[in-house]
Amino acid sequence: RETYENEVVKRAADQGINVTYSQADSPNVASALFVTDSQNWRTNPKWEEEIFGPQSVIVVCKDFEDLFDLSETLSGTLTATIHATEED
Repeated sequence: RETYENEVVKRAADQGINVTYSQADSPNVASALFVTDSQNWRTNPKWEEEIFGPQSVIVVCKDFEDLFDLSETLSGTLTATIHATEED
């Protein structure tokens, strides 16, 4: 628990990151949702390091080319999701 909370606090302090926390009553921990852009993701390799706990990272891409380029650089992860409309 302490490791998770420390890592969330460290990452929340990074430039170019927005973070939202949920409320959690003890003994639970608050979940964290980080949002950044693809440029920040590429220049900060630690963002690919997993934090074990209730957190997610949304990477906003400029366009499809940016999305595809970024997807080629991703190493293995437990999960990944792409949200798009049928037209996309």
